[in-house]
Amino acid sequence: MVYESVRVYFTPEGERNPTAIGKLGAGAISGAVAQTCTYPFDVLRRRFQINTMSGIGYQYKSIFDAIQVIVAQEGVKGLYKGIAPNLLKVAPSMASSWLSFEMTRDFFISLREEDDL
Repeated sequence: MVYESVRVYFTPEGERNPTAIGKLGAGAISGAVAQTCTYPFDVLRRRFQINTMSGIGYQYKSIFDAIQVIVAQEGVKGLYKGIAPNLLKVAPSMASSWLSFEMTRDFFISLREEDDL
């Protein structure tokens, strides 16, 4: 949804689709938004993975306990620990994924149009 919404802003006036750079930009933004929304779940997953190691890490009783403890001890920022390096990885990855998806889709559409002739 974010990709489709953002790509409109990267589409030159009078055109149907953005340029390749526009598609990369829209993909990077949509990937960053998605990662930002889901990142606290990633933090919880990692904390519970560490939780299973004896004597190491955090001791949580449940997911809700983990959220309460993290927010109480570290604030809401604790749910986003390490997001900056993660965004540096995710944004370019999603940008290239969306660009390759769009290029592949356009290629197959052009094949269908040739068959219609």
